Amino acid sequence: MQKNLMTVVAVIAAAGFTSCNKEVDMFEPIGTEKATIDLNITNDNEMITRAEANVSDPSEWYIIVGSKAQIQVKDLSSQKYEAGTYSITVSNYANEAAAITANDAYYSGTNSNEELKKGSNSVTVACEKAKNCRVKADLAGLDGFAAITDAKLTVTQAEVSSRELNSTNAIGYFYAGSGKTINYQLDYKYNNVSKTAITGSILNPVAATEYQVKVVTNSNGTITLTVTYDTEFTTETAETITIDAATGERSTN
Repeated sequence: MQKNLMTVVAVIAAAGFTSCNKEVDMFEPIGTEKATIDLNITNDNEMITRAEANVSDPSEWYIIVGSKAQIQVKDLSSQKYEAGTYSITVSNYANEAAAITANDAYYSGTNSNEELKKGSNSVTVACEKAKNCRVKADLAGLDGFAAITDAKLTVTQAEVSSRELNSTNAIGYFYAGSGKTINYQLDYKYNNVSKTAITGSILNPVAATEYQVKVVTNSNGTITLTVTYDTEFTTETAETITIDAATGERSTN
């Protein structure tokens, strides 16, 4: 079984908000100093496709401290809290639905029992791997076979609007988890005639996993569609579909 190793990039994004954090408000009575937070965010094994601003710039992330309303990290420096134990949650989008809508990876992490003392508190929240998954269409293998044209992969999920993946927009992000089936359909033309679409499904997709749908041709013009999955960026073949080059139809042999 062929395996390909993709580079794993770990991003450690630290945001220090120290303005006034170690000073007592001149209008607060002595002994009533509140707790403030200096926040550090780490996220590992992320599925990077570009320099996402909301990953590389933690000030654009979101944070919830205890029962307080969600705010962006850039507004954290102005917040003061009573000393005590809090649940602290950070994420690069307001919620996973927002990340899916933006067609992006979603990271979130929670410290369940973070003790905040009076004065400045250094808090680190580890987000680890992305909570969603993605599908990648690799149609570059058709470039040298002129008989196949207009190839596109349409990917759908019950909670997500259908996404058309092609050579210019090759990646789509989707929910991961049990029952979150992802369906895909490959449409193409053979000698300018539309052929029966090839369909398939990805059952119970796993978080932080890239599922690759790859179409290639061999020296005889045979077309092979391979569906692979990538866990920790190690790729294994999950399914192979072959199209007969002589007829353009899916081979049953």
